[in-house]
Amino acid sequence: MDIDDKTMDYIKKLSKIDVSEEEQGEMVDYFDEAQKYLNKLKEVHIDEMSLLADISDDIFREDAPEDFDNKEALLREAHEKYGKYFSIPTVFDGDMKS
Repeated sequence: MDIDDKTMDYIKKLSKIDVSEEEQGEMVDYFDEAQKYLNKLKEVHIDEMSLLADISDDIFREDAPEDFDNKEALLREAHEKYGKYFSIPTVFDGDMKS
């Protein structure tokens, strides 16, 4: 599948992004390169590999809740904080209609 301007317009609509013509050209080039790489992966021969290799091994640990008493040390590692809480970037801007 080639990534053309029509496909990029569709991707922009789905992802709700606004890019300039120059940026769109760069994105088309980027997606073309990514598509070529993915097509190259199709050439890898995995016929003799087991898809479920070692899946029977119990590699998962048991989760056990632990109390963490040194909250100040944890907050010192935070990129941003608000009082005694972590502050994270906004994920949604609230405009979900467009």
